[in-house]
Amino acid sequence: MKQIITIYFLLIIIFLGLCGSCSQAPKKETNTGRVYFTINPNDRKILLPVVLNDSITANLAFDSGGSFTLDSTFCATHPCITADMFPIASSPRAVAWSETRVNRLIYKSTPTLKIGNTNLTDNYMSIFNWKWFMGNPTSDGLFNIPHDDTTHVWELNFERNYMEIHLAKYFRMPENCFVAPMTELTEVIRRDSKILRPCIKLPIKIKCADGDTLTLYRSYQIDTGIPWDIVLTRKAKENVFFNKQEDAIWSSAMGSYIRHYIVDGILFDNFKMDSLRIYTIDHDNRVAFDYLVGINFLKRFNVFFDMKNLRVGLQPIKNFQRVISPLGRRFHFSYARTQKNTLLVTKVADYKANYYKTAGLREGDEIVTINGKQYKWITRENFEEFRNQDTLLLNIIRKGESLKIVVPVNKNEAQGD
Repeated sequence: MKQIITIYFLLIIIFLGLCGSCSQAPKKETNTGRVYFTINPNDRKILLPVVLNDSITANLAFDSGGSFTLDSTFCATHPCITADMFPIASSPRAVAWSETRVNRLIYKSTPTLKIGNTNLTDNYMSIFNWKWFMGNPTSDGLFNIPHDDTTHVWELNFERNYMEIHLAKYFRMPENCFVAPMTELTEVIRRDSKILRPCIKLPIKIKCADGDTLTLYRSYQIDTGIPWDIVLTRKAKENVFFNKQEDAIWSSAMGSYIRHYIVDGILFDNFKMDSLRIYTIDHDNRVAFDYLVGINFLKRFNVFFDMKNLRVGLQPIKNFQRVISPLGRRFHFSYARTQKNTLLVTKVADYKANYYKTAGLREGDEIVTINGKQYKWITRENFEEFRNQDTLLLNIIRKGESLKIVVPVNKNEAQGD
């Protein structure tokens, strides 16, 4: 009997001890709420619902390379958003990849953003005709991680397509993460306005189709506003290497063109990335960084932006699915309008399947008509019609001489992405 009583008291002591240890354990993170996003293949942006001022739901694109922006027509529909706000300036607005500009109003204060159960504020906002400018009526603007947010870890879960904002003091990086330090943080827009430009340094070894190899150990801006894997802008030193490759795929983009190369990659010496795409840009742009990674690079991981510790976690996922745009078109040639209102060919894509090149079109040619239509009045709809023709007749002027070029159209041409 005494033994039973002794065992009973021992069990009580052990139980109380466990309760005491539990009460002293760190508190678990409160549920911050997950917000599920979509990626529209037409523009390939991360789109999710964001609540403004606790009452208005806006569908905003998450763009880690951009700044907080709202569409002017959306704000006109919801005038309470800017009821007590006054713009501090007005200036032209353009995206980094385009020469097109539109006027915008700049605000120092912003409405409250609620993502899941997390309320956030920023110090900078633009309002302009976003939907018209981007040609995408599904988004009401875009947002980024506030530049001074050091209390949260932002998770982009591409395995299940959700965003979750964790409290930094309770967050633990998953064990199977690659962790890379942030190398750049903020960009000053005005004296009192900053936006975040998260950048990480990544070692990537690549192998091209012809066997040539290259190591890209650079600081990359993480830009969720672009769809591409890895982008090298005009000033990137590695462009010399890729210009020697003969398997470039030319795609129309941003009113001009972008080339990409399909390679095998190895990240951090042990993570294989098959069918990785390296994109190169030859023309001028407003990108502050020479190296970027976009959606189709990040989608191989769940991504954790740890602002407090200035690091990014990349957790590999099993099933990578590339987001492919059905609107992608092969690039054939570009042109520019002169002061005399003539149209001169500025670039002819240098690949064998470019039927404009094989037909004889050259840079510097002035295009007068295509199939009898004045070229300067031709619309996008006309170009769609031209793709369905068997041949095109171009009237051009080359060095003052009038010429005719017959272009046989390849209707089964492989398109870009």
